[in-house]
Amino acid sequence: MAPVYVLMCSLRPNVGAAGLKRVVKDCVELVLENNAIVRNVRNNGIRKMGYKLDGKGEAERHSRTHMFSMEFIAPPALVPEIHKRLAIDDDVIRSTTLRADETLPRFAPLLKKYE
Repeated sequence: MAPVYVLMCSLRPNVGAAGLKRVVKDCVELVLENNAIVRNVRNNGIRKMGYKLDGKGEAERHSRTHMFSMEFIAPPALVPEIHKRLAIDDDVIRSTTLRADETLPRFAPLLKKYE
């Protein structure tokens, strides 16, 4: 069986609902086109960061980001494709993917504090 992944993505804080929907839709469509399964998509809202993130524009720095996460089951080869697609999107500041079946059980006690 394919592994479970969690994609966490930070967008520009002024992306708006339409921009967020577009980025999420692109990610979900890419996963589904490759016969993978999307288990959960979560809008984490606008979050204040502990430090400023560099944006893609010149002298662009963000102290807040609009965040979302997506849990999906897919073959490992799909993860770089998702990151390539996100890297060319101007609204995406940063993204990362964790392999949930290996990583999340270690952090489960910590995550319960924030639910």
